[in-house]
Amino acid sequence: MIIRILFTGCCSLLGFLSAHAQVPAIGNWRDHLPYHQAIGLVSSGSLLWCATPYSLFSVDPAANSMDRLSKSNGLSETGISAICSGTTSKSAFTD
Repeated sequence: MIIRILFTGCCSLLGFLSAHAQVPAIGNWRDHLPYHQAIGLVSSGSLLWCATPYSLFSVDPAANSMDRLSKSNGLSETGISAICSGTTSKSAFTD
């Protein structure tokens, strides 16, 4: 009787743990890219943008948050070789 209770408990525990193993929902992608190979870093307003050969990511130090862009979530190409921040003057958009 005790063996049956232990077996049922172990099966329930394994079922619960396997349900938590799927972090992203089915059909969604999760990337595992090397973010430590930085090519360049630029500042744009309150954000810091960093380029790697496979992705871009931005860091907002005030909000303590990070957003990643890669082919799995919107970046159209990889093979990034440089990054720069363009500044535009207001007179460039006026007639």
